Amino acid sequence: MTAVEYILTQRPAVRRAFAVLLLATTVELVWFGLVVPTHSLVLSQNTWREEAQSDLARARGMAAIESQVRGRLSALQTAAIWQRLYDNQHSSAIDGALSQDVTRLANTAGLSIHSLTALPATTEGLLRRHGVRLAASMSIDQLKLFIVALRTYPRYIRVERLSVSVPQVQPPDRNPPLEIKADLFGYNRVAAGERN
Repeated sequence: MTAVEYILTQRPAVRRAFAVLLLATTVELVWFGLVVPTHSLVLSQNTWREEAQSDLARARGMAAIESQVRGRLSALQTAAIWQRLYDNQHSSAIDGALSQDVTRLANTAGLSIHSLTALPATTEGLLRRHGVRLAASMSIDQLKLFIVALRTYPRYIRVERLSVSVPQVQPPDRNPPLEIKADLFGYNRVAAGERN
């Protein structure tokens, strides 16, 4: 006896149950065997198309601005900012020159220097950063003169940390003396042989 003959000999309720079970199994096989893979394929193709369009648009945009970027790059090579960096010489010579420059600017502004300590040099990309830590006393007007002198100095000296302490008791008729601590940095280009 075959499976079909066996089902036909059963009561009508059992035959309907077998038919419903067979229909559910067929629908499930069609759903997971045909619909789900086709849907996944369509989604993956749409995702791939969107990514390809995005990549193509980015490449076209980069190609459109390439001449502008090359022009700016060549202008950057001859920019005036490079003239404000310290000359490529031995690190200790640059540290000494930076200390002398900061001392000269502080004395010109009338600061009373307590200490000037060299900080370790670090490399940041194509630049080497040399630093000094300055501790000094001054008035607010002298601080202003010092900052203006730093901005107008021919060498680029950057103030990265500045802390100012003011006495709690202040005379009403004059500005109190300020105690400052500042980290000042000068830069030079890293020689081609020293780059990582």
